[in-house]
Amino acid sequence: MLSILELIDSGEIWIAEIKSRFLDPSFESFITGLKDMGLRLIELNKEEKMFVIMRFERAEVVRGNDTGLSEEMLLKACLYKKR
Repeated sequence: MLSILELIDSGEIWIAEIKSRFLDPSFESFITGLKDMGLRLIELNKEEKMFVIMRFERAEVVRGNDTGLSEEMLLKACLYKKR
């Protein structure tokens, strides 16, 4: 994932992801994972039909930056259809 230690103090992270990739349809486990990494949720937009848009800011520096979470624990793999 990303390194929060590299994010400047006033920095923001915007995440736009396809809704169907989230294992948790409420997005709470994903948000909690990022909160554990020292980020604070500023905005959550679920109004789009296919995407969710999240905006986070750096809340604190978490040393070690290892929450034990991996992308596979939070998101489903991208599957591409052959056409």
